[in-house]
Amino acid sequence: MRELKGLSQQSSEAQVAASKKGKKFWIWIGSAALLVVLVLGVMAARLVKGTQIDPNRLAKVQRGDVARSVVATGKIQPITKVEVKSKASRHCGKALRRHQ
Repeated sequence: MRELKGLSQQSSEAQVAASKKGKKFWIWIGSAALLVVLVLGVMAARLVKGTQIDPNRLAKVQRGDVARSVVATGKIQPITKVEVKSKASRHCGKALRRHQ
């Protein structure tokens, strides 16, 4: 009788392990299918949209400096204010006086 209980426990444990593997398998298959559908949807949307770029916005690539000038009125306020100090200001003054 004990042998039958041991076998039935083993078989039920095997069934649980197999069902977990089956669930994981279908989760992976479903995820992969969803990813494929998503990629195909994005590609189809790009093909249908047919984005056209205004020719006035196109230029040849060339090396050079980028300079932009901005004209505006008002005050410029910093986001944060930082004080820069030297702890050795007295020592620097003595060193400069010696060399003079």
